[in-house]
Amino acid sequence: AFSGIMADEAAFWPDAREMYSSTFPTIENKGQMTMISSPAPGFFQELVFDRLDDRKDDTPADKSHKFPIEGIELWKNAKNKFLVFQILYTANPSKRGTDYIGSIKSAMPISQFNREFMLIWESFDGKPVYPDFNSDAHSSKIKLEPWTGLPRLIGVDFGLTPAAVICQLQGHQLVVLDEVVEVNMGAERFASTLAIHLANHFTLWSNFKKNILMFVDPAGFQRAQTDESKCIEYLSAKGFLPMPGAVRWEERRTSVERFLTSRTKDLQNFIVDATRCSMVLRGFEGGYQYPEKAFDIEPTEIRPLKNEFSHPHDALQMVTTGMSRSKPRHVVKIPKPEYSWSKTSNG
Repeated sequence: AFSGIMADEAAFWPDAREMYSSTFPTIENKGQMTMISSPAPGFFQELVFDRLDDRKDDTPADKSHKFPIEGIELWKNAKNKFLVFQILYTANPSKRGTDYIGSIKSAMPISQFNREFMLIWESFDGKPVYPDFNSDAHSSKIKLEPWTGLPRLIGVDFGLTPAAVICQLQGHQLVVLDEVVEVNMGAERFASTLAIHLANHFTLWSNFKKNILMFVDPAGFQRAQTDESKCIEYLSAKGFLPMPGAVRWEERRTSVERFLTSRTKDLQNFIVDATRCSMVLRGFEGGYQYPEKAFDIEPTEIRPLKNEFSHPHDALQMVTTGMSRSKPRHVVKIPKPEYSWSKTSNG
């Protein structure tokens, strides 16, 4: 049995989980495992925050963490028993000045700076699909409310990780109000989940046919090989009237980009509710990305990575392309004020 194992840059090992599982039995009695890395999403992150049980938040499970000196935080995990040292650059007294961090920030890509110096776990390496997204301008940390009288605009992307985004066009501004993202769920269960979510959170729009415009991945209109049913049939059974979004990738991407890059007076034409749309927001911040080397290999055929962020963003693209393709079902003519002048008997 090993007396000790030291793993360097463990967050970037492609088989870190397998390494941990296979070597742990050799050290579980008297051995010791030390793992060192700058942060990155994945298995190492789960170890650090003691959430191998799929707990979602990135805070230590044991709240008794300590700060022995500036720049160092430590805690002991209750389940996996690791003692965690989280070390910021400010642990070095000579690096605490603004001049130092300013010079470093200007000398490297922002994603690398966030990971190496700010210990941000989701600092993505690939080129983001929407570089024009600005968190300060395009997201709200205050819950955004729907406007009464306007329909919901819902985009749906199918697959075993189905997703739906719930939007509303408020004036010229497209507001992303909510998201429903599931894992390992078929179309039938997802249709029920989405219907229940809408009934619970948007009670004033309970009539799905009248109050919702739904735009769906066109693949949902094809029959599945397993049961020869169409995904849209499950949505229709719940009262929705699904319409197809766009197929062509460039049309889908530019339809979102148009909202991001336009504004009306002092108002951005696109905003995301950060309190309810974490997957959409994190996707905009870099999770929805192109492969790192794709521009060097096939720049004309580049497509985003298929990951957990691609599904809600595919759903959002269904909304933005569907809006440009569909026509209003109801047109209400509002009378304009008119003045009638007539000649009186007095001349």
